[in-house]
Amino acid sequence: HVSELLAVVRLPFIHPSYLLNVVDNEELIKSSEACRDLVNEAKRYHMLPHARQEMQTPRTRPRLSA
Repeated sequence: HVSELLAVVRLPFIHPSYLLNVVDNEELIKSSEACRDLVNEAKRYHMLPHARQEMQTPRTRPRLSA
């Protein structure tokens, strides 16, 4: 269930140090391949800013303003 919840979180917009130091070290994340894939997607987004156009997913699109 954690991976389903994490799939709707915009992890690529989390500060990189928080992503690496906190999220990436959580046991729930480490124990789920689906969660690790989502975190890795966010890390790639931060590491490859020139490739962000090709990485478009619901998690990489900013929310619409109200």
